[in-house]
Amino acid sequence: MPIWRIDCDCGCDTSKRLTFSNREEKYGGLAPCLNCGTPNKTLPAIRAVTGVKEIEIKQIGKKFSSSAELDRYCEQNDCEAVSKDSNRWRNFKDGARSAHQEQVQAEGYRDIADKRNKWKGQKEDRVRANQEKAIKGYHDTHGSSDKQTVEKAYGSVD
Repeated sequence: MPIWRIDCDCGCDTSKRLTFSNREEKYGGLAPCLNCGTPNKTLPAIRAVTGVKEIEIKQIGKKFSSSAELDRYCEQNDCEAVSKDSNRWRNFKDGARSAHQEQVQAEGYRDIADKRNKWKGQKEDRVRANQEKAIKGYHDTHGSSDKQTVEKAYGSVD
């Protein structure tokens, strides 16, 4: 919905949010002043269009008010903005995916999904091993005579 700039005779320089159809049907192509309600011609240019947001690049945590500002940032910081459909981005993603696939296969897994599934299945064993390590460390430094043991405090690892 556009915001129309109104320069009223009462001295008020305001803006009014109206759709194109509402401005034509309800006010006959005019826009009412916010202070006095007098219908006025809108200035030829639309001041802003709501719903258009700033350009947000989440990877760097910045918002840009225009594409020119984004271009200046890219020039100053030696970077480039690419769309998600560009061949350059697809080639980068495919290269990273294939390198990850090679790394996973070098570790002895069939593919990335196989590593993910085995990793989830081995999670319980890793947690149990970490608990046993913590219990042994506690007993090595504190002993267990006349004290609540880690097994009693945190439960048995069996």
